[in-house]
Amino acid sequence: MTNATPPGAFNCPNCGAPLEPKGGVRTINCPNCNSSVIIPKDLRSHQKQAAGTGPASTSHGLRNGCLVAFGIVALVGILLVAGLAIWAYSFGANLVKSNPALGTAAADVTSGFARKVLVFGSKGAGPGMFSSAHSVAVEDNGNILVGDAEDGRVQTFDPSGKYLSSFSVGEGASVDALLVGTDGKVYVAHDRIVSAYSPSGQDLGQIENAKGAEAMAFGPDGSLYILTIDDAVERLDASGKLTLTIPEAFSSQTGNGESTKYIAADKAGNIYIIGDYSCTVLKYSPSGQFLTKFGGKARSSGPAVPGTVFNPSGIVVDGYERVFVSDWNTDVEVFQTNGKYIQSIDAVTLGFTSLINGMNIDKRNKIYLALGDQVMVLQIQAPSQQ
Repeated sequence: MTNATPPGAFNCPNCGAPLEPKGGVRTINCPNCNSSVIIPKDLRSHQKQAAGTGPASTSHGLRNGCLVAFGIVALVGILLVAGLAIWAYSFGANLVKSNPALGTAAADVTSGFARKVLVFGSKGAGPGMFSSAHSVAVEDNGNILVGDAEDGRVQTFDPSGKYLSSFSVGEGASVDALLVGTDGKVYVAHDRIVSAYSPSGQDLGQIENAKGAEAMAFGPDGSLYILTIDDAVERLDASGKLTLTIPEAFSSQTGNGESTKYIAADKAGNIYIIGDYSCTVLKYSPSGQFLTKFGGKARSSGPAVPGTVFNPSGIVVDGYERVFVSDWNTDVEVFQTNGKYIQSIDAVTLGFTSLINGMNIDKRNKIYLALGDQVMVLQIQAPSQQ
């Protein structure tokens, strides 16, 4: 028999036990199975209210009088709420127009900016299943490659999510990052190295100058950008020659290194990096000059601050020069390349509560989110369509 779920609560997706969020936090530990569960957005600020305990009326006339009075109060309340709503809309619209820090759109997105177009995969070790989907890449023909952080598999799916094939980088290896080059080769960051594979999975050897790699991205000219374990950004040309080194890429600007880090490049060759300690995006020029920083660490509880990140899990730049930062805690924050915050994509509203482990983008401005046991694909709107 299933226990009834009280108002304002929801069931644990792992064991079905009822969970009751408190205090506006984003996660809650299930006391039954001890798993960490994402709280649906509409319940994050829910507070229990005690039921009224006043004495019941014993007079029919008094009851009718109370109903009339209640109706008048309710009507007045509706008029007040309507007036406040009109004022708030006007005020909010003017605020967005007059405050450059808010960009060009309201903070809570999900109204057409990102459209869910595909979800595929399930938990498991078989073909088409994931132990821990952690990284995603896309071939020019639209085929989707998914790297697993637990069993070393790289699986290929067609554009509809149908399983095609797989290969392994080593039993028990963790696929940390995954790319497909313009030459069709698959580049896999694992065990602090980068290995190249043919589309069929043939091992083509290690990239000599990419040792210590923890994250990687391609530039507009096909150059390979990597973030190393010793806090450096390095750029390799198509022949594998080292053409740029930015030492102490994080610590020189924030005072600290980063244990988990991500990198992206825009069409001009500017470099964007983010790590899990400061949760701040650092932007460097193609020559390695520091340009600006934006974002920042989100609160662990209380109201969300637009443009901040709880725990980053990926960074990409789309064809419209917008920077997307995926948050392990189910959000994607969107910025202009100058750092101005635009808006946030709340993945819970799009229909899932899994943690975002990784992210990538294709040339068609589709965002691919690796969710542990699934992959979700979002079509991103052009600025004129927002």
